[in-house]
Amino acid sequence: MAKIGKVYIPPSEDINIPLNSISSSNHICRSRLFNAGDFNSKSTLWGYQREDNRENSLLDFAASFGLILVNNESLPTFQTQRALETPDLCFTGDVLFHLVQKWEVFDIESLSDHMHILSQTDLFPHQKISERYKKTYGPHKAFQKHLSKLTLLPSSETG
Repeated sequence: MAKIGKVYIPPSEDINIPLNSISSSNHICRSRLFNAGDFNSKSTLWGYQREDNRENSLLDFAASFGLILVNNESLPTFQTQRALETPDLCFTGDVLFHLVQKWEVFDIESLSDHMHILSQTDLFPHQKISERYKKTYGPHKAFQKHLSKLTLLPSSETG
């Protein structure tokens, strides 16, 4: 089971308080954790020119859970007249990281300082379903008819 969370940590708040809250509520499903949100933390790892004092706390949090940063673009997620920044981050555990198909920032009007972000994840991978037949337990003609439908051969060519 995956645990999906959204996060907003105001720039004025001590980042350790909400991170400790997330840590205590997610101790069971670390590898299946998907947390996205506005962490308001600056790091060169996600596009800032410099780090702030919140970066180490956030990186320690991610490391303690074995979380991987999903952000993979250089487009900023936050835009004002004074700044282009990336406070919006997405972290996921190793199990879910391989299921992330796309993470994209859209450069379209959002009526907010934050840009639209698409995070597409295949949480339910397709399962291959195969049918098996035991011709000794069923009518041979029914088996041939069904097989001809699967192989798209006319029934006269199946025998």
